[in-house]
Amino acid sequence: MISSYLSGLPKIYRIPLIVVGVAAIGSVAVGVFGYAVMWLWNHVLTGVIEVPAITFWEALGLFLLAKLFFGFGGGSQGGGPRRGRHMKHRDQRLRETDEPLPDTDELFKQYWRDEGKRAYEAYLAAKGSGASNDGT
Repeated sequence: MISSYLSGLPKIYRIPLIVVGVAAIGSVAVGVFGYAVMWLWNHVLTGVIEVPAITFWEALGLFLLAKLFFGFGGGSQGGGPRRGRHMKHRDQRLRETDEPLPDTDELFKQYWRDEGKRAYEAYLAAKGSGASNDGT
C-alpha cells in the first residue's frame, strides 16, 4: 500500500521517507504508551495504595523498564511453526514403523505395582531398623 504511493519517487527519496514515517509512528506510539502509563499510575495507584504521582518521563522510564523485564512481544517461544514441523516428522516416523506401540498406561501401572511394593517394603525395613536403634 505504501509502495503504491511512493512508487513514482526515485529510490533515493523513498527510503528516507519510509524511515522518517516509521520513526514518526514509533514516536507517537511511545508517547501514547508513556501517557497511558502515567494516567493509569496517577489515577489508579495514587488512590489505592497512596504512592506519589509520576511525570511523563518517569512513566516512560517505567514503561521501558517493564518492557525490558517482561519482553517486547517478539512472538511465541516454542509453540510456533517450528514445533509443528517437528511434530509432523515425529508422526511420520511413528507411522513408518510397523510395530504397534505398547500401551504405556498399562506398562506404567505394572511397573509401579512391582517396583513400588519392593521400594515400600525396603523403606519399612529401613524405618523399622532405624526406629529400634533410636528408641533405646
